[in-house]
Amino acid sequence: RSRGLGDVYKRQKLSSFGYNIFSFFNQRFLVEMYYNKYISGAILYLGGQTTKVMDKGSVEKFGPAGLEKTIIYISNSINKLSTGVVTSYALYILVGLIFYISVLF
Repeated sequence: RSRGLGDVYKRQKLSSFGYNIFSFFNQRFLVEMYYNKYISGAILYLGGQTTKVMDKGSVEKFGPAGLEKTIIYISNSINKLSTGVVTSYALYILVGLIFYISVLF
C-alpha cells in the first residue's frame, strides 16, 4: 500500500521533533509567540482585571445596595424638611403641584 505525502507530514508533525520544527516556522521565528505571550497576554490580563473592578463597583453602586443607600439619603433629606409649620407644608404642596404641571406640559 502506498502512503501519500499527507500521511508522512502528519506523522512528522505529530512527533516531538516535527512539532518543534513546525511550531518554529509556523510562528515566524517565535516573534508572534513572544508578542502573543508577553504583550497581548499582559494587555488581556489588565483588561480583565479592570473589567472585574469596574463591574463590581457598578453593581454595588447601581444595584440593590446602591439603591438602598440612595433611598435612605432621599428619605433623610425629605425628613429634614419636616418643620411642623403648616405654611411650609402648603408651600411644599404648591411647589410640587407646579413641578407636576410643568412636567406634564
